[in-house]
Amino acid sequence: MVDQWLHSAGLSPDKDKRELMHYTRRKRDKISPHINLTNRNGTISPILVGSTICWLGVHFDHKLLYNHHVTKMAAKAENAVACISMLANTVRGLSHYHLHLLYRTCILPIITYTSAAWWTGKQKHIQILNKVQNRALCLIYAAFHTTPTHALELEASIPPLGLYLDSLTRHTAIHFNKLSTNNPILQRLSDNWRDGQSSSNPPPLPTKHNYRSKPTQLQKIATFTSPAHEHIFPFLLPP
Repeated sequence: MVDQWLHSAGLSPDKDKRELMHYTRRKRDKISPHINLTNRNGTISPILVGSTICWLGVHFDHKLLYNHHVTKMAAKAENAVACISMLANTVRGLSHYHLHLLYRTCILPIITYTSAAWWTGKQKHIQILNKVQNRALCLIYAAFHTTPTHALELEASIPPLGLYLDSLTRHTAIHFNKLSTNNPILQRLSDNWRDGQSSSNPPPLPTKHNYRSKPTQLQKIATFTSPAHEHIFPFLLPP
C-alpha cells in the first residue's frame, strides 16, 4: 500500500534506506528473519536485519540498551575535544574561560544528546562518558591526568555527568506539563494526563499489563512530574 501511494504521488522508496530490526530482550529469540518486498516491476528486494539502526541521530540496538549509541557519542565528543586542544596550549591560545565555554556549548550537548531516551542510571554508560569529561577538564585547566576528577569538577563548576543527566531527565518531565493532550507522548501515559479521557491513539502495546512488568522509559520520566501540576497550554488557539 505504501508503494502504491508513493507511485500515485510520483515518488519511489529509496532501497538503500530500508532498514529492519526486531526488538526483544528474550534470550530464546535468537533468530532474526529478514523480509522480502515485492517491487512494482515484480522483482524481490530483501531487507536484512541490522545490528543497529540510526534514526534522528540515535543508534538503536535490538535490546534497546543503547550501549552502541553511548560509545558513538563518546567517540564523537572525543574528536571534538581533540579539535579544541589544537586551539590552546600551556603557552598561548584560548583562555580557560573560553575553553570552558566551548565545552559547555559544543561538547556537553554531544555527550548528552537525547539522554531522556537512553539514560537509565547505568554505570557502564557513565564510565564511557566520564573519560571524555575528564580529558576535557584536564585540557581546560592544564592539569595532570592524575588530578582527582572531583577536584577538577569543583574548580570548573561542572557537575558530575550522572547528576547532570538526571537533571536533564527532570527538565524533560517538566515539559510534559506544556504539551497538548493530543500529543503522542501524553497519549501513551495514564488518563490523568488527558483530563480523564481515554487515549484517542493508543500505543501498539498490550492493554493488560502484568504487575511484574517494568515501566517504560516514558513512564519513568513521567514520575518526576504530575498531571496535577500547573499546565501551560502550548497554543493560543486550538490548531
